[in-house]
Amino acid sequence: MESSNRAGSYAAQDDGGQVVEAAHFSAIRSVRTEAEALLILARALDHELKAGFGAAVAAIHDIPGRVIVSGIGKSGHIGRKIASTLASTGTPSSFIHPSEASHGDLGMITSQDIVIALSWSGETTELGDLISFSRRFAVTLIGMTSNPASTLGQAADILLPLPLVKEAGVPVEASVEAILRPIWPLLPMPDTITRPGMSWIAATAAPNPAFSSLSRARASVRSASASVRTLRMAEKCAASTTWPAPPSCAAS
Repeated sequence: MESSNRAGSYAAQDDGGQVVEAAHFSAIRSVRTEAEALLILARALDHELKAGFGAAVAAIHDIPGRVIVSGIGKSGHIGRKIASTLASTGTPSSFIHPSEASHGDLGMITSQDIVIALSWSGETTELGDLISFSRRFAVTLIGMTSNPASTLGQAADILLPLPLVKEAGVPVEASVEAILRPIWPLLPMPDTITRPGMSWIAATAAPNPAFSSLSRARASVRSASASVRTLRMAEKCAASTTWPAPPSCAAS
């Protein structure tokens, strides 16, 4: 009963249901994006990833040493999971942080090992020393990247070309700037912006004596909710075949 009352209290604080609406839309979009990505990956495993995947499995199966996994940022988190899963299923494996590798940890890698390097762009600067080391000492390098023409893609003995897919759950700061820029003129600008050229994300996150923490949070939610509605309108406008476009599709 207490839990139910608490949930009702939180719902009552929601400004017109905007928090719930935005969260619900975001959750559905993230799950659908992940599902679509898995389907694309499954198809890739039967086509462009098939040869590389088979070669990687055979190489890992035959090595006398360990599997060394490395990556930075989110690729690093995924790399840690890969290393952990391999180790727990009987394949000796370790994760090496690229920065630590450059400051001495490369010494633990031998020619009996295999290195799996993860980088979405294939141009991660911090992986440079690890890639060079693997080339110099003939350590088999498996590269996982979406860019086969990148430094990592070109250096890898075995390439696992990742299919280009949308990413679910990316940080708002990264996703809005990269994904929403084509319709930036349509996005609402809250009254919390105080400096020219300051995005609504930075404005609502920046300290402002005029707003309490709760006020700034609610301002962010209102802006995000309005952006969701604008996105839906933009999608409808993009799919519209009528000309001229409806007045609601005109940029403000």
